[in-house]
Amino acid sequence: MLTRRNGAIREWNENVAHALGIDLGGTKILAGIVDVDSGRVLATAKKRTRAEHAVDDVMDRLLAVADEALAESKMQRDSLVAAGVGAAGQVDSRKGTLIRAPNLPEGMVGMPIAERLESHFDCPATLTNDVAAAAAGEAAFGAGKGHPDFVCVFSGTGIGGAIYRNGTPFPGATKTAGELGHMV
Repeated sequence: MLTRRNGAIREWNENVAHALGIDLGGTKILAGIVDVDSGRVLATAKKRTRAEHAVDDVMDRLLAVADEALAESKMQRDSLVAAGVGAAGQVDSRKGTLIRAPNLPEGMVGMPIAERLESHFDCPATLTNDVAAAAAGEAAFGAGKGHPDFVCVFSGTGIGGAIYRNGTPFPGATKTAGELGHMV
């Protein structure tokens, strides 16, 4: 059983459980459907972000690429038990919004991205920083596994980072520790 942000409860079919992951960057939007039990990526889809376009166009592209990945996986929409977006920029994960995202359209700041995704797919959704999401993956399955302290730095359209200290994410006082880009 899963509880959505709005408090609604949805049954979880333990035999068929998939998650949707989306990477929202300054130049590309990448979506993938993952089997929850095995961690196997079943399908992916990618589109250019076109950050120079209107904010609604970028959000429409995000939902479209997610729909494409789901269609490619041949899984039913109701098999999704969760969705997550890792976005370039500073994020308020509690609200599911961007605080600052210099490589995305200005109107994306404050937009309820997680809520829109949750409404579109009828499953719980979350928004986090893209490098924080990558660092969580490294801590669980990759180069960070077994290392309580590490720093993860990614360079793409911008530069981002995430810090792990004592085996847990270190958000810092402003919840933006590790955000290396746009500091000067």
